Amino acid sequence: MSRHSFDPKIAEKVGVNAAVVYQNIVFWAEHKMNNRNRKQDRECWHDGYWWTYNSRKAFSDQFSYLTADQIRTALEKLVSFGLLLKGNYNKAGFDRTNWYAPTVSSEWPVGEKSPMDRGSEPNPLGKNPQPIPDSKPDTKPDTKNARDRADDLFSAGNETDQQDETSKAKNDLADIDSAFDEFWGEIWPSHARKAGRADCLKVYRQACTGKHPKADKISPRALNEATKAYIASVRDPQYLKGPLPWLRQPGWEPFVRAGGQGFRWEDLSTAQQNALSDGRCPPSLMENGAPDEVASYWLSKFRKAAG
Repeated sequence: MSRHSFDPKIAEKVGVNAAVVYQNIVFWAEHKMNNRNRKQDRECWHDGYWWTYNSRKAFSDQFSYLTADQIRTALEKLVSFGLLLKGNYNKAGFDRTNWYAPTVSSEWPVGEKSPMDRGSEPNPLGKNPQPIPDSKPDTKPDTKNARDRADDLFSAGNETDQQDETSKAKNDLADIDSAFDEFWGEIWPSHARKAGRADCLKVYRQACTGKHPKADKISPRALNEATKAYIASVRDPQYLKGPLPWLRQPGWEPFVRAGGQGFRWEDLSTAQQNALSDGRCPPSLMENGAPDEVASYWLSKFRKAAG
């Protein structure tokens, strides 16, 4: 049984998942450097770095305890922290597989010193590191088969991602429609000007998907909160606008909470608080693949505190 280990200094910076993935990539980069007489390994030397790549299935097999999203996140974090370089050295122009290399050069051999602390440990994997087994290192799908190419973990815009994005878009729209039901049925009071539900839904969707012609995108939660604030500001109900012209105006902008005012920590669940404290956005606070206004506010708070 293999043991997956990592450099604690790297884990402190990027987390355990990314540290383990980093060890794997360093191991195979070292493997190529030590076997440079082989043509297939020599071809992984570009611009002063030893590069490696792998398929979705190969990485999933190696890291059975990590999801594909966790592996992606780990790689993105390693690149953003400067531990890995990301490139493309595919021979076929249509092959968009990403390659990764530890941030070391020909003057600074792979594995000689840790990128996190070049003056301390002589090997980022520790003494006599236990390699992560990989029965098929640097395996890419058959580039003649588009369905196989879509199975590459690092491919941009592959079929699986497109399917996931389509499914996510449907889920996001369902969430928006659910928020609109609250907007229409619970928040906006019965009124002579309350009409045009279908048209209101259309404009509401535009506002929450960034397609409103007069306003920036707003989350359904923020829009509903602004709606409540507007209605509370109208002292005489006879002066309350109709929901359709109010949405088209857009009437919510003066009532959007600025600078996170009203974003109360106690309103979050324990799971949400734990994730945000660790610098992660919980799925429940994601909007169109990115942190919503609440998550963005608290994440920025923790980043400032950490800085």
